[in-house]
Amino acid sequence: MIFPEGDQNVNTDMRGLPITNSWKLLTALRFYGTGCNQLVNSDMFELSQPTVSRIIKDISLRIAKHLRIWVKFPQADQEEIIKRTFYEIARFPGVTMAMDCTHIPISSPGDENAEVFRNRKGWMSFNVQLIVGPDMEIYDVVARWPGSVHDSRIFQNSRALELIENR
Repeated sequence: MIFPEGDQNVNTDMRGLPITNSWKLLTALRFYGTGCNQLVNSDMFELSQPTVSRIIKDISLRIAKHLRIWVKFPQADQEEIIKRTFYEIARFPGVTMAMDCTHIPISSPGDENAEVFRNRKGWMSFNVQLIVGPDMEIYDVVARWPGSVHDSRIFQNSRALELIENR
């Protein structure tokens, strides 16, 4: 950091200073995107682990609050545009969305039901389903199933299947 010459009372360790919203968002996105634990992120950003924990909680709650605004299925009149865009990407006709599930690592919940979170690879996780459009829009997220649950069961019990069948 650059400080005026001769200023002997400058706080150079950044403790107690506010963290900008941009920095909070970047910290949370790095945590989400890398799967690194909070301590690794705190070391990288020179923040304490409790501060990183508070940032992740704050950003997660803000995202969840606006989820229905940002995450939604397209309108029926957009279907042909979506099919054309997907076709331009992969030359695969008739595609209106892409879906997959991924395992998000968690610590063992430690109760009598903990083993339902153990996935087929032997570690604890949530199995999260994501449905997306051709321009990286998120149409649907299901993030409530334990790691032992198969992808097809998540889809069979999702709101997405109901919406697709009723169109």
